[in-house]
Amino acid sequence: MQAEEPVRVEILEVGEEGMLIEDLAYDLAVSESEILRFLSVRGVMLDNVQTLDKDLVKMVCMEYDVEVVASEAGGITQGIGAYQVLVPVDGNPQACIFLDTPGHEAFGAMRARGARVTDICIVVVAADDGVQPQTSEAIAHARAAEVPIIIAINKIEKEGANAERVMQELSQIGLMPEMWGGDTPMIQISALTGDNVDELLETVMLVAENGTLNKADIIVCGEAYGKIRALYDDRGKLVDKAGPSNAVQGTIEAIRQAIQALPQENVSLRFLLQAPGDVSVSDVDLAVASEGIIFGFNVRAPGSVKNYAKKKSVEIRLYKVISDLIDDLLNAMEGLLEPAEVTTLLGF
Repeated sequence: MQAEEPVRVEILEVGEEGMLIEDLAYDLAVSESEILRFLSVRGVMLDNVQTLDKDLVKMVCMEYDVEVVASEAGGITQGIGAYQVLVPVDGNPQACIFLDTPGHEAFGAMRARGARVTDICIVVVAADDGVQPQTSEAIAHARAAEVPIIIAINKIEKEGANAERVMQELSQIGLMPEMWGGDTPMIQISALTGDNVDELLETVMLVAENGTLNKADIIVCGEAYGKIRALYDDRGKLVDKAGPSNAVQGTIEAIRQAIQALPQENVSLRFLLQAPGDVSVSDVDLAVASEGIIFGFNVRAPGSVKNYAKKKSVEIRLYKVISDLIDDLLNAMEGLLEPAEVTTLLGF
């Protein structure tokens, strides 16, 4: 049986550690020798090197018009990512926003948040793994938010993939495929090869509400309210406003819920402020007045703010991986506990 030819990717996720030349060649659908030849022409000589650093990967990808994006810390989605793509609708490209929520079982709060702010929920199920606990949870969130559900059965190219089994499992939890007479669209795709991705996009019909978010606007969500301190687009670039079909990032509510789930029988937590944007001098002043600690996720603390915090003896802790933030906070809480006295009876 003849092996399938590799298909060149359009977007490549690369971590700080770089990438194996073998893997890069596969993703670009070229030979390893072609990559080495390209680099040698540009004065980069490699001898017995198996891995290219991130900058060299970017250089090679630019030659093949492939976009490089940074992989998230921990190797899995850590926050709610937002991506804007143009989808042809009646021959005209329309901007659509995709919110990417973590699939890991530990990040249920983010999936709940993602379901509440979308018009349609696309639940991705691996054709080889089938329905997992987080799959059922994501479906429950979508139902609670009363948004339509589309199932994307992914990884159909993998050995052991069984889309029929996946559809059977989904039907057992109340989602009947359209092809079986139900009302739930289920599209079999391969994110690796791109098979049927166009069909999935055609199935997605996004209805956007008009409105523009501006920096410093006051926003209200349920019982919570606050001022917009910063807006970031889907590329992580700071913007002053976000109109209809513009992607913006945010995971504050999900992080708060994850922290609130920590055991607090003996040590209780008090939230003084939760807000997006980099750490500011006013944050430090608040920490001074309340004897608090500043925790930041995927934000920066400018040098001037760090110096000011040091003078005020305020601790600033910054994280890129949510689980690290939670673990450190839990350790800090345990450090405040009184030591327990244990009496052990020894034999006579």
